[in-house]
Amino acid sequence: TQVQARVDSATPVRQAYVTKKNAIDAARALRRTTIDTLHEACIDFLAQGRSRFRKDPTLMERFARLAVQDQTFQETMERAAENAAMWATLPQVGSPLAAFAVGQGTASLTLAGFQSLMTAAGAADGAIPPTDQDFQSAEAEVHVKMAEIQDFVTAALELGRSQYEEGSAEREIIDAIPTEPAGGGGGSSSSSSSSSSSGPLPLPGAPQNVVLTTGDPDSGAVVISLDPAPPAEEVTGYHVYRDGVFRAATGGPAILDGFTPGESVTLTMRALNATGEGPDSAEASGTAG
Repeated sequence: TQVQARVDSATPVRQAYVTKKNAIDAARALRRTTIDTLHEACIDFLAQGRSRFRKDPTLMERFARLAVQDQTFQETMERAAENAAMWATLPQVGSPLAAFAVGQGTASLTLAGFQSLMTAAGAADGAIPPTDQDFQSAEAEVHVKMAEIQDFVTAALELGRSQYEEGSAEREIIDAIPTEPAGGGGGSSSSSSSSSSSGPLPLPGAPQNVVLTTGDPDSGAVVISLDPAPPAEEVTGYHVYRDGVFRAATGGPAILDGFTPGESVTLTMRALNATGEGPDSAEASGTAG
């Protein structure tokens, strides 16, 4: 009974480690996704800005001074800040006059939308240190627990061999006990972590029954609801897209603002787990409050 209790004590430690490992993997994947989306928006802003204002020498000179090389997270954030600062000074265009936006029609990305991408990337980056600290702590606890159990097994085998002579039935049983944990040591029970014994975690499926309803009047918001993801997919969050452009990261049902009251809104969602993003959901349409 005491031995079994010792073995069982490793299970929650291992489960906590797996949970924290999935969390840091998901946080890093989210940071990659948000900064990649921001990088592409910077490219679009520069290309479409140059095309739209090609007859304005002053603006073209300013566009030429914008950064075009951003290989790291920080470089992309700095490039985005430069773009946003210039974007805010661009004249209105079109008929009727409207603020300059990247893209066309419902796919247009406004300055506010661009700034939302910056905010999302910054938030994703800021979530890494505390999440990583939690993971490092859980990993250390696993090492301590496994060392404790391995020391116990070693001592138990040595004691057992000293008490029974070679050739005895008891000694044969003791000698048959493996001295190394199966699979390199991941817990004493096959149920301690299904994800560690069954290979890489598959990508999550497309979110089901995504529905948009109107938010509060004059709020410019829609309310997003959807069915919970199956537990086996280990979904850690969702990304919201409009016409293929990243709009927000959510943990599930959410309120998404930034639209014009009365505007027709069509969105898709993708589930996220430690492996990455899954496929798009079916399109969901609604009217902003």
